[in-house]
Amino acid sequence: MKHSFADDILRDKNDNALIEGSLKFDPHELSLRPRGLAFGQRASNEKPKVLSIDQETVGDLIAEYLHLTKEVLPALARTERKDWPVREDHCFQRIVLDAVCGGVWYEHLDRPAYKNLSPQQAEQTVALCQDIAAGKADLAQLNRQSLMWRGKLRASSNNCLGQ
Repeated sequence: MKHSFADDILRDKNDNALIEGSLKFDPHELSLRPRGLAFGQRASNEKPKVLSIDQETVGDLIAEYLHLTKEVLPALARTERKDWPVREDHCFQRIVLDAVCGGVWYEHLDRPAYKNLSPQQAEQTVALCQDIAAGKADLAQLNRQSLMWRGKLRASSNNCLGQ
């Protein structure tokens, strides 16, 4: 028998929702990415999601990706997140695109990348940018992985390397 989250929700005298104790869940309802897979990669036994995203929505996603990588993330890096290894917009784009592609992005996408993202990749880029901004994704690890794919773990004074 499946357990619903609603079973754990109580209401106070003003009809405000309260949560009692720990929530139960059906682990079969979760879809988690196994360790070792790049953002957006699927395990070989995982079925691809079928998404119906129209062109206008893809355009909105791409605009949001560009806004996040060109403005939001660099601004955070200069102010609140001085511990991040990168500051420049093109560095954030490299890291996010490499993570979504599971390797050096230009080995998977034609240039310019943002014009050649699939609907799913556009969705993944925005989700990853939001996770980075919220501190839910490890930007330093994503940067290291991107540099490993490129054979550039260490280089002289390149501001994208976080040196």
